[in-house]
Amino acid sequence: MFKDYRKAVFFDYKMKREDGNLSLNLTHPTPRKLIDECLYVLNSRDYKKDEALIKKFFNAGKESSDYSDSIRRFDRDKLRPLNSFLRELTETSDDHNIELLAWLIDFERRPYKFGEDYQVYQGIPKETSIEVPQFTPASPAFPPSKRRVKRKALLLLSILPFLISGIYLYNGNRNIAYVCESGKAEKYHLSAKCPSLKNCKNNHVSINITEAKNNGKTLCAWEQ
Repeated sequence: MFKDYRKAVFFDYKMKREDGNLSLNLTHPTPRKLIDECLYVLNSRDYKKDEALIKKFFNAGKESSDYSDSIRRFDRDKLRPLNSFLRELTETSDDHNIELLAWLIDFERRPYKFGEDYQVYQGIPKETSIEVPQFTPASPAFPPSKRRVKRKALLLLSILPFLISGIYLYNGNRNIAYVCESGKAEKYHLSAKCPSLKNCKNNHVSINITEAKNNGKTLCAWEQ
C-alpha cells in the first residue's frame, strides 16, 4: 500500500537527517531550497531511473534533453505542501510529492511498486500477532527426596558465580553507545544493528553513553 511506502520514505529521510547525511536544503527546507536541491541532484546523479518522475513533475510529461530550465521555471508554491510535510506541519502529502522526496534522498526502493511490502523496510515493523501457549507445570508424582534437593542446591551454588559475572558484564555493556563518525551526527544508538546506522556513510564507533550525552548527542528516535 502507498501509505506504507510513504512511511518508509519519510523514515529514511528522518534517519539520514539525524545522521547528518543530507544537505542543508533538505534538513532545513524551504520551497526555494527544494528547487536548489532538485537542480543539484539532477546535475550530480544519473537521473535515467527517475526521468519519468522528473518529466511529469516539472515538464508536464514532455521529454527534454535538459530538465534544468524546467526546474528553474517551476512554480515554487507547488512545493509548499512537501515543505510542510518535511517540517512535520502536516501528516501526509500527495503521492507525487513523496516520489519527488524519494528521488531527492536517493531512497533505494523507488519508485513505488504495487504489491510490494514496504512495512518491514528501515525498521517499520509489520503487524503480526503471536499466540503464546500457556504452560502449566505438572505436579510431581512423588515429593523430591532430601538427597535430590541437596544435589540441586549444590548445582545452583556452583553456577552462581557465573551468573553474577554475566549480570555484571551485561550491565557494563549497557553503558556503551554507538555513533556515526560523521561530524554532523546528532544521535547515539544503543545497538550497533540499529536500522538508522545503515545510513551512516562513515564507520560507526562505540563510546560511553555519558560521553555521548556530554557531546550533545541524543538517543536515536527509533530506539526510544
